[in-house]
Amino acid sequence: MKIWFFGKVYDLDLMTVEDVEKNIEERLKDYSNVEIGVSVEVKPDGYEVMLHRGLNVEPKDGCILEADSFLISGEGYSGFMPEYQSIGSFAHWPLFTHYFDLPEFEKACKRNIQHYTGNKVKSVKITEYTSLLILNARF
Repeated sequence: MKIWFFGKVYDLDLMTVEDVEKNIEERLKDYSNVEIGVSVEVKPDGYEVMLHRGLNVEPKDGCILEADSFLISGEGYSGFMPEYQSIGSFAHWPLFTHYFDLPEFEKACKRNIQHYTGNKVKSVKITEYTSLLILNARF
């Protein structure tokens, strides 16, 4: 099985889950200068990637923090731009915290996973908590 996360395809026929987690952690630290724990769970019909990180703002229903969208897509890491991007962000005043529309971002993730892995994706769901960010992809 191939998974796509943070702008890279991981082939689980060639790498262990532990190696994938370690690689994602290293790349995220290089990108953000922050230690972010990563858990990858392979399921019979897809995969789940969980980022263990803290926030100083509350997630909002129907939205994803712009910074979290970059952690999932890898946008901007070493100049990477995903093939499919969600459109439109908006700022939440007065903190100037930028959000993307979550359903639009999930659609872009689904298209990127299909594009980069060749897997037919049934659904992508992203869940944001103050301490956890989860990408759940189903084939």
